[in-house]
Amino acid sequence: MEWNKLEDLLTRTFYPIGISGDVPNPLNRWLVKSAQGPLSSPFDDPLAELGGRILLAWEEDQLEEKVKETNWRFHISDMVHRYQEPNRIFPLFTSRPDNYMYACTGVYCSRDTDVVVNVLPYFPSPIRIWINGELALCGPRSSIVNNTHFMYRLRAGMNAVLVECPLFHPISLTYNEFIVHLHPVQHLLETGKDWFFDPAFLSYLQQSYCLVPDRTEVRAGETVRLLVQPLYLGDSTRRRESLLVSAQDSAGSVVAEANALPGQVITLQMPADQPIGVLRLQVRSLAADQTLGRLFLACGEIAEIAQCIEAKLPSRSDFHPDVQRSVQFAAELPRMLQEVHQYCNRGCREEALRTLYETERYLHSAAGEHPVQLHQVFPRIYTYVQTKTTSSGTAACTIILPDHYNPERAYPVVFFFHDPQARQIPVHLPWTAWTSTRDAIIACLPGIGRRNDADDLQTIRTIRGVMAHLNADRERIYGIGFCYGSTKLFQIAMLVPHLFAAIAPIIGDPRLDSDQPEYARIDNLQQLAIYGISSVQNWFYNSLRMRHALSRIPQSRTCMVHGYMHNEVNDFLNSRLLLRRLTEHRLTAYPRSVRFAILNPACNKAYWIEGISLYDRGEKTAFIEAEWSADGDLHVQTRNIREVTLLSGRRESGCEDRFRLTVNASRHEATLGSDYASLALTLNKEGRLVQLRTEAISQSDFETRLTAIAEDTDKLGLRKLYVSNPLIVKPSPAGDPRRSFHLQLSYLLQHPIGDRYIHYHYRACYEHQLDPSQLESETLLYLIDLRRMSDAQEEVLRKLGLAANAAAMELDGHHYAGDYAMMAIRRDCQRLIEIVAYNSDASGEALLELWKTFDANPVFLEETVIWHEGKWNAPAHLLANKRKMRPFVEW
Repeated sequence: MEWNKLEDLLTRTFYPIGISGDVPNPLNRWLVKSAQGPLSSPFDDPLAELGGRILLAWEEDQLEEKVKETNWRFHISDMVHRYQEPNRIFPLFTSRPDNYMYACTGVYCSRDTDVVVNVLPYFPSPIRIWINGELALCGPRSSIVNNTHFMYRLRAGMNAVLVECPLFHPISLTYNEFIVHLHPVQHLLETGKDWFFDPAFLSYLQQSYCLVPDRTEVRAGETVRLLVQPLYLGDSTRRRESLLVSAQDSAGSVVAEANALPGQVITLQMPADQPIGVLRLQVRSLAADQTLGRLFLACGEIAEIAQCIEAKLPSRSDFHPDVQRSVQFAAELPRMLQEVHQYCNRGCREEALRTLYETERYLHSAAGEHPVQLHQVFPRIYTYVQTKTTSSGTAACTIILPDHYNPERAYPVVFFFHDPQARQIPVHLPWTAWTSTRDAIIACLPGIGRRNDADDLQTIRTIRGVMAHLNADRERIYGIGFCYGSTKLFQIAMLVPHLFAAIAPIIGDPRLDSDQPEYARIDNLQQLAIYGISSVQNWFYNSLRMRHALSRIPQSRTCMVHGYMHNEVNDFLNSRLLLRRLTEHRLTAYPRSVRFAILNPACNKAYWIEGISLYDRGEKTAFIEAEWSADGDLHVQTRNIREVTLLSGRRESGCEDRFRLTVNASRHEATLGSDYASLALTLNKEGRLVQLRTEAISQSDFETRLTAIAEDTDKLGLRKLYVSNPLIVKPSPAGDPRRSFHLQLSYLLQHPIGDRYIHYHYRACYEHQLDPSQLESETLLYLIDLRRMSDAQEEVLRKLGLAANAAAMELDGHHYAGDYAMMAIRRDCQRLIEIVAYNSDASGEALLELWKTFDANPVFLEETVIWHEGKWNAPAHLLANKRKMRPFVEW
C-alpha cells in the first residue's frame, strides 16, 4: 500500500481533522469514504484508494450518492451528550455486502509518545485499524473484539490513523458505532497514582502478544493462519524477538507449531486425524522461555464439541451436575448473543472454549470416587449456574479463584456487578484478563440497574447461593459496580445494608429521586466504607450528584478524574489495588446505631434490626433508626412501622440488664434478662409502643441472625407470586367467547414487568394442559371468568375458601353483588395460588387496565383486592378486627 498517499491526504485537506496525542483524546474528526470488494482475510490490505478527491461541503448536495460515498468527505461525531467520543458514521453510506467504510485522521504529537489505545465497537462488530501503515487491530467476523487495549508509540509529528468497518452486517445490530480513544501513558501514571491505577497493566501490554486467527473453527487436515500481534506497537526493537507458536490439545499433545516474529502471519497445519475438540494456542518467547499470549481454537462447532463432552460426562464415577451445567451454559453463549442480534465477541467465545477445553482435560484424567468439584475441573475460572427461583431459567455467575485456592479456607468474596451481555452473561473484572490475585475470590454477576422486586430478590438469592457454594468469610463480603452495575450495587446495598463490608461504585449513582424522601435511603449505607470513583466525562450520570450523595456517608471517599472515557474509568481504575483496599475492611456486625429506610417490604432486616412489618406497604417514607447511647440506653425513632424486632447482646450493646427504652420520645423501662435477647416491639399508627416482648436467645442464634441475608416475601402481597416462579393458568380456549380478551389479559399476567430489559420468563399454559404433578407442586395463578367456570376452577376456589360465582361473592363477612373482580393470593400447604377472577365484561376491562400498572401500583402489595361499584378496594392490611375497606388511588 502507498501509505504516503494517506499522509499527503491528511496534510493537504483544509478540514480540521488534526487531533493531539499529547493529552487524552477521542478520535472523532475524520475524512470518510467507502470501497467495494471482497476481503479474503483479516490480514489483507485496505480496499480503499488512500489518495483521491476530497469533496467540499457545498459539493455534496449536488453530487450523486455513489460519487459522494466513494470520495473523501468530512465527518465529525455529533454525539454531544457523550462528549463526541462515539462515531456513528455508517448512516452516510449504503449498506450492502462487501461494502466497507474507511475513516482516516491525523494525530499530532510534540514528541515520541506512548499511548494506550482503547477501541470499543458497540455493539461489538468487525473493525480493523492501521496506524502509520502498521496493522494494529483486526480479527475474523466470527470472533470480534468488543473492548480492547493496546499500546502504541506515536512518533513526533503527524501520525496517520485509518479505520475500516463493514457497512453490511448479517446481524441487525441495535447500535452500530465505534470509539477509538488515545490515553497517553504519562497521564495515566500521573492521574491514576492516587486512585488505584496499576502500572503492571502497562508492563503487560509491553510484553504480551495477541494471536489473531483468520478463522475460529478448523477441521482435521485444514490450515489456520495466525497474526502474531504484539500489544505494544510502533517500537521497531520488538521486531527482532524470536517466538514459537504451538497448538496443544486437551490431552497435552502438541499437534502443530511454527516459529514466528512479531507482526508476522504464520500458518499452522492441523493433523489429518485431528478429532473435534478445542486446541489451546500459545506464543512463547524463545529467549525468555515465557508464555506471552494464548488463544483457544475450535476444531468443529462449539455446539458439536459440547454435545460430545456432555455425552461422556455422566459415565464418570465422579460426575457432578454442576460441571454439566457449566458446559451447557458455555455452549449457549453464541445463541444468547444471537437472540439479541449481536455477534459472538472474542471474550465470550474464549470463555466458552476455555470451559470446553478444561472439561475435555478433566475427561482425560482418571476418575475419582467422589463427585468432582468445580474448582477441580476449572482451576481458575468457572461459571456457577443456579436455577432461578423468581422465574424460570438459570442465573449464571462467573467465579474467579485466587492463586493456590484452598476450598477448606474461608475467603473474602468480591461481587462485581456489570451491565450484562445479552441481559444474562456476566462480565469479568477487567484486570482478571491479564493477571490473577491472591487476595479474594471474585464473583461476577449481571447487574441490571433497574428497581424491580423480582430482579432484586433474584440477585440477593444468587449472592446467597454463591456465598454458600464458596464457603465465604461472612465478615469480608465486598461489592464493586460499573455503570449500570453501580446502580445495582447501590440498590442491593440499600436493601441489605449488612451484606457488604465495603463497596466501590464506579461511574453510577443510586438513581433515587432527590426531590422525594427516598433520597435519604442512601443513609442505609452509614456503616459501609465506600470508594466512589467517577469521571467528569460520564456519559449517563452526574458525577457531582454521586459525590453529593456519598457525602452523607462518613466512611466514603470519592474522586473525579479527567481525561478518562466512560469505560476507561472501569478499565484502568477498577484494579487489583482497589480490590486490596476494599479487603482491608471488615463488616461491623453490631454497630451502635442503625438507620434503615425500607425500599422493599420483603427486605426487612438491617444489622440487629429484623422482622419489620409496615402499616402502609406502599408508602415511601417508612424508616427506623435505633441507637445505643454511651450510658446503655436504647433510642428508637420510627415512621410507618407496625412491628420490629431488635437483637441485643450485653457485650455488643454495652447495656445493663435493666435499661431505658425510648420509642418516638416515649420512655419505658426494659429488662434484657439474659446475655443475648430479642426485643419485639409493636407500635400503633402514631408510633407509640403498645407491646414489648423480650425473649432470651443463645449466642449462636444471636450471631446467626445478626448476619443473616434474610427476606420475607409474605410482605409483598400479590407481588410475591412473581418472586416464586409462577405458572400462569389460562382458561381453555375451546368454545371460549372471550378468548381474544383472555389472550390480552393473560399476556399481562405472564409479562407484568414493563421493563423488558430485565431478564425474566414466566411460564404459562392452558387449564386443560395442567398435569396432576403441577396441581400439587407448582405456584399457580388462575385466570377465571366466573360466568363460565370449569369444575377444576370451582374446586380451586373452594379449596382456598373463596366463595365466588357469577352473581356475587362473600369475603370476610362482606357481600359483593353485581359487577365485580377479585385478585387474591392464598397458601395451599407450602405453595402459593393466586386467583384473578371477574364476572362481567366491565370488571374484566378494569382488571386489564389495573395490570398495566403492575410496576408502580401499591395495590399489588395487598393480599386481596376487589373491584366493586367502579373502583378498586383492599381490606385494611392485617387488621385483626377486619375494618371496612379502604379505597386505593384510582389508576
